[in-house]
Amino acid sequence: MEDHREINTTRTRSKSSNRESSTTSTRSKSSNSESSTTSTRSKSSNSESSTTSTTIKSSNSESSTTSTTIKSSNSESSTTSTRTKSSNSESSTTSTRSKSSNSESSTTSTRSKSSNSESSTTSTTIKSSNSESSTTSTRTKSSNSESSTASTTIKSSNSESSTTSTRSKSSNSENTRTAGTRPVISSLAKLPDKLSVLTTTKCHMVAEI
Repeated sequence: MEDHREINTTRTRSKSSNRESSTTSTRSKSSNSESSTTSTRSKSSNSESSTTSTTIKSSNSESSTTSTTIKSSNSESSTTSTRTKSSNSESSTTSTRSKSSNSESSTTSTRSKSSNSESSTTSTTIKSSNSESSTTSTRTKSSNSESSTASTTIKSSNSESSTTSTRSKSSNSENTRTAGTRPVISSLAKLPDKLSVLTTTKCHMVAEI
């Protein structure tokens, strides 16, 4: 049995003395799936932007992606968002990047969810001419346990510091750990790094009769 497919494409273009824009929309449909894509581009004398959106649907799953880019004379930013959904799970990812003449930053966020667990991760990085910092946060959760980790690093021309914090929790125990290095100054480079560790443990004992 042949698969009947239907495809529709629409193009729109607009132009004026100082602006130009175009849109392309495509839709495809078959007996068991459907997809659509929309692309938009806009351009002016000092800036340019583009957006692309894609959606795919089938009998038991759905996914969508959106990408946006904006450019100007002294800066550029882009965002990409992806989402996937099925009968027993769901995940999403968002990535953002921004760039200018003297700095750059990026953020990525990921979330995953299923019938009995959930996890999320967020990562951020910021760079400038004389410094850099990054932060990563991770969290995992299930029916009987939960854990989270946060890590931060800061670097500059003459110093560096980092901190990591971890927490774990279950039905009968809890553990927290924090470790970090204090800033190391270039003029004191001969001194050893200071490392501090704090550990806390809680346990709940249950006696069986």
